[in-house]
Amino acid sequence: MTDSTVTNGVNPEFRVGEVLSQTFSTYFGNFFKFLAVSFIGYVVIIGGVGLITGSGLMMSDRSGEISPFVAPGQFFLNFLLTMVAAAVIQASVTFGAVEHQAGRSATVLGMIKAGVRSAIPVVLATVVMSVLVFIGSIFLLVPGIIIWLMLSVTVPAIVSEKLGMADGLKRSQELTTGFKWQVFAAFLVVLIAIWLFQILLATVMVGAGASMLGSNGGSSILALVVTILSIAMGSLTYGLMGSTVAAVYTNLRAAKEGTSADEIAKVFA
Repeated sequence: MTDSTVTNGVNPEFRVGEVLSQTFSTYFGNFFKFLAVSFIGYVVIIGGVGLITGSGLMMSDRSGEISPFVAPGQFFLNFLLTMVAAAVIQASVTFGAVEHQAGRSATVLGMIKAGVRSAIPVVLATVVMSVLVFIGSIFLLVPGIIIWLMLSVTVPAIVSEKLGMADGLKRSQELTTGFKWQVFAAFLVVLIAIWLFQILLATVMVGAGASMLGSNGGSSILALVVTILSIAMGSLTYGLMGSTVAAVYTNLRAAKEGTSADEIAKVFA
């Protein structure tokens, strides 16, 4: 674990190699914790969606027919639940990653508490970011990418500095100014790694499906295997991207402000 500090009054440089080293060190150093956080989040999503769907099916008028408003209502509630749970997972992993890069070890409960505290501003920021990136991508792909890079460290800014949605977006814009293409290079490497893992996992799922469908009870076993592998894929994505975003954030603050990861994490103490 590398702690960035100011040497002779000169801030350390933002190096893509350093960011990637911290990313993978953080991810593999917290693999099971990130897996647990992701698993809990997925259980909340799956269980909540099941409850919403089950209760919604009982919403009918006096004639016993299902209300036409049930399906849209279920969709909205499912979407809202998924977005909030995803925000909690993202913020939780980010908190754990920043703590790790400061030389401390966050517990699963501690990560979830930090994620819950930051859920509302993270959800609002995610919505705003998605809309802005979508608008930027309508005209040309490059503006959408630039907007995404500009706002890429919004979540760690919100979690680490306890900012609101608007301040978190503004803070990310300030930190990434002058470093967008270095940040892009770091994210690109990680996204390629995730993509390769997803291809491998999809191949395993297809092979497992082909071998199980012909056996007794194969469909039930296949459903369980697919669920487990989907959780594993989600854990990889959230864990690795959370580690990357945290590493980018701490290195940006070191390069622009001379702030070490330990100083950043003191806000959690």
